[in-house]
Amino acid sequence: MSIRATLAVALVCGLGATGCAKFEQTQAVAIEPAGRSHTEAIEAYAQSYRLEADKQYDASEQSIRPLAESGDEFAQLRQAWLAYEAGNYKVSAARYSALLARNPGMVEARLGLMLPLMAQLRWQEAAVQGRLVLAQYPGQYIAHVRLLRCEEAMKQWDVVETHASQLAALFPSDADILIGTARARAAKRQAAAARDAYAVVLTRNPSNEEAQLYLKAHPQ
Repeated sequence: MSIRATLAVALVCGLGATGCAKFEQTQAVAIEPAGRSHTEAIEAYAQSYRLEADKQYDASEQSIRPLAESGDEFAQLRQAWLAYEAGNYKVSAARYSALLARNPGMVEARLGLMLPLMAQLRWQEAAVQGRLVLAQYPGQYIAHVRLLRCEEAMKQWDVVETHASQLAALFPSDADILIGTARARAAKRQAAAARDAYAVVLTRNPSNEEAQLYLKAHPQ
C-alpha cells in the first residue's frame, strides 16, 4: 500500500493524519484488550467514532477509556488524537509522549505528537520528532510535510526551499509541498521566482487562495 493510500485509510478509520505511520505494517499495536470480547471492543469503537463525528470528543474518549486502561494501545492512541481534536493540546502531547516512553519505535505516536506540539507553536520540538521519524523512514510523507511546516514557521527559508524542492521531485502533483518553494522565494523577496512557483501551485490546485493573492499582488 502506498503512503498516501495508507493516509487515506487512516483518515477514514478515525485516527486522523497520525494513522499514516502504520505504513507497510511496521508498527504492531495491540488491538485485543484483555478480558473483553471482540464484540464489546467493536461496539466501544463504533460508539467512539459516532461521537467523534458529532464532535463530542470527551464522550468519544470516555467510550474507549476502559479499553485504554486495560492496555489497548489503539485506544490509547485514539485518546491522544481525541484530546488533540478537542483542543486539549497539553493532554494530547502527554498521552502521545506516554506511548513513546513505553515504545520509542511507535512511529504513529511520534507523528501524532507533532500535531499538539505544532498547535502550541512548539516548532523546534515538533521538528525534532519529524526528524526522528525520517531517520527511521526517510520517505515518510506526513513527517516530511509536517517538518516542512515547522521549518516555515521558524522562517528557515533556505532550508524550506531545499526541502520543498527535494519533496517536489518525489511528489510533483502535491500543492502542499510545492507551495513551500513559493513561500520561501517570496520570503526571500525573489518575486519573479515566487511568481513562477505560485503559478505551478495553481496548476495543481486552481482554487489555492494564497497563490491567487500573491499573483494578483505581484503582476509581471
